[in-house]
Amino acid sequence: DGSPEGTRMLADIAAGLDGSEPDSFVGFNGRLVFAASDAPGGANMEPWISDGSAAGTRVLRDLNPGGRGFNQGFAPHAGRLYFGGDDGGGGELWVTDGEPDGTHAVFASAMRGRGSVPAGFVSFGNLLFFQAFHFSYGIEPWVSDGTEPGTRLLADVNPGEVASSFPAEASPLGDRLYFSADREGLGRELWVTDGTTAETRVVSDLRPGALGSDPSALLAQAEQLYFAASDPALGDELRVLGPESAPSDTPQATPPAPTTRPPGETPPAQSGRILLPRLDRGVQP
Repeated sequence: DGSPEGTRMLADIAAGLDGSEPDSFVGFNGRLVFAASDAPGGANMEPWISDGSAAGTRVLRDLNPGGRGFNQGFAPHAGRLYFGGDDGGGGELWVTDGEPDGTHAVFASAMRGRGSVPAGFVSFGNLLFFQAFHFSYGIEPWVSDGTEPGTRLLADVNPGEVASSFPAEASPLGDRLYFSADREGLGRELWVTDGTTAETRVVSDLRPGALGSDPSALLAQAEQLYFAASDPALGDELRVLGPESAPSDTPQATPPAPTTRPPGETPPAQSGRILLPRLDRGVQP
């Protein structure tokens, strides 16, 4: 409860000295969902749920008895939680409503034993955005409406069976979702989608050539998208993209300073402002 006296161990999930390695905490319908293992070394990592009492702390569902059933997540979307689970046949997209019977795989790919290993879940309108692997496409952006028929490849950004775009840093802004992705000949640049394949495209080639501008730390704030990007003339700088900006109109949010370096992680936003470090006179907030 915020006091030393009110701070205690909730449950001894893994008896002994190793611990249960609890992780990925998320509040859901008045309870706490998290990942934990009742075996040493995280060998039995599974989704757990708690109402805040020892008696009400239990494994949500043992997806892979004797093995590791939890891989990635959790992401709230449309009243349910999505995560990467593994029933022994490889990592796939799973969903839960907080009950054992309501915890199941959304989409079982044909890659039994390898799995699609979904990760990077972001809720976007009526869709869930994530990256996943497929033998025909590599690691590319996918979307799901929570059903197997509605789970599909969004776009093969970097075409080819052995090529992958490794989409990351996804951030919704209005009716669009921005993310970074890699494409041969273009490098890693900023991409945008409205959830359809036809409208999934690169926003701007900020650093022409194969290296790319490597956009990172995407943060939507006050109808604008802030992100870090690099180009040969200015180095690493903070950029901003407004809702009406044209694809080639990505102005800087900070004055040019050759030694400025935006954060490598998404900067914190407080009261409509963003806190970030600069290196123009050493590292300062």
